[in-house]
Amino acid sequence: TVTATGINGVSANNWNISSSTQCSANGNTLHISTNAGGVCATEDCGAFYNDNAASVTDLLVSSPEINLSSFTNVNSLQFDLALEGVSGSDFMSIMAFNGSAWVDVITPLTPLPGPMPSCGPYSLNSGFLSSIISGVPNARIGFRWRNNGNGVRGPNNFSVAIDNIRLIGDQAADSYVAEYFPIDGTLVYNDIVSTPLDHVSRCEYWVLEREIGTQPRNVTLHWDGNSCGVTLLSDLRVAHWDVSAPTPSWFDRGNTGTTGNELAGTVTSGPNNLFGPFTLASISSQNPLPVTLLSFDGQVQGDQGVLRWRTATEKDNAWFELLSSGPNDTEWAVVELLGRIPGAGDSWTVQDYRFVDDRPNKLGTYYYQLRQVDRDGTATLSGVVPLTYLADPGRPSVFPNPLTAESVVSVSMIHGGTMEVRVLNALGQLLHSSSMGVDHGSHLIPIGSLVPSASGVYFLELLLGDQRSSVRVVRQ
Repeated sequence: TVTATGINGVSANNWNISSSTQCSANGNTLHISTNAGGVCATEDCGAFYNDNAASVTDLLVSSPEINLSSFTNVNSLQFDLALEGVSGSDFMSIMAFNGSAWVDVITPLTPLPGPMPSCGPYSLNSGFLSSIISGVPNARIGFRWRNNGNGVRGPNNFSVAIDNIRLIGDQAADSYVAEYFPIDGTLVYNDIVSTPLDHVSRCEYWVLEREIGTQPRNVTLHWDGNSCGVTLLSDLRVAHWDVSAPTPSWFDRGNTGTTGNELAGTVTSGPNNLFGPFTLASISSQNPLPVTLLSFDGQVQGDQGVLRWRTATEKDNAWFELLSSGPNDTEWAVVELLGRIPGAGDSWTVQDYRFVDDRPNKLGTYYYQLRQVDRDGTATLSGVVPLTYLADPGRPSVFPNPLTAESVVSVSMIHGGTMEVRVLNALGQLLHSSSMGVDHGSHLIPIGSLVPSASGVYFLELLLGDQRSSVRVVRQ
């Protein structure tokens, strides 16, 4: 979690996680990087920083909550570090959360000796650290970066990169190691879920291993803004990927209690002796966890198609593409891209979208589908929405009118079949009825001989299935 701890400019640097740094042993390195421009042409090209007036930065990045209630003498913090900055103006601090407030442990942290930028082991052994977090059930470790925007940087323009963070204290009776991965675990393992699970998170997973002990324990997982959306705590579950099952898949390991709310909290499993991958899951369509489409529907309004859709949450959502088939084309032989609608990126609240298909001369049933595209190019297709456009059924046209022997009626039909042609007088009395076979599309039908020769006002009705149209004609 990243929070502002002071003044930040409009182009402030930011904490990121990637492998493009000087400390990239495991491919997920925490580091300060620039916004686009300046030292870095892209948004994140590694652990480099800008230091102009617009890039003043004061940001704290913190770990998830760490339950140290059964630990004493937690006095050692170890990690791999590459650090430059400028002494006294651009630097990093180590901080710790004591359950109610953040406390400075070291400010500023001194760069490692040697040519910069380089990456090497850093070890903090501090009784002061132990006094802050030992025995605290919701302890956190944080790193705070500050640069003052005076335009002075180190010789390499390098900031800070941190990897392989380890917190060490006196071991309890049982000891475990948990590693967090902010990526889709279904791509690493699979997306098969066992009943009663509906789906698992596509945004993060944990790997838990035992160091010491044999006793069963409960597993507590934390969610926040990086977890892709929690909407109903009672349906949350802790899921475990069991490689030993006949079909390796994600299994429900329970929900014995939750804390917090939809924005941040924890869920705890039942007691078990399982290890390996764990992640958040849900027993219903609630708690979407990836980008989730709540609804996608449409309505014909006149000759326009109005398409609407709603998302519960969005993670890395770049845009939506609205696709359409041709008329009555259930096989999607021809696909037309009607438009591209920007997504919300990262959103944990309901988002509503609308698109109007105003192409002229639509006739018959058109099929619509959404294509949701992530920032990395990954795409997902929605279900299909059919909309049927009538051929302006109440408005066929007759010409010439008043009638002559050459008069015809122009009409467009949605479907082929047998069409009934009726002629009625001004009192609504049926004067003529006949049938003819027609195909889908537009037709010119001679009517000069169907209407009586006596002068007056008549009405011509055309009926085919559920399509009914009428037009007024005059005989002089």
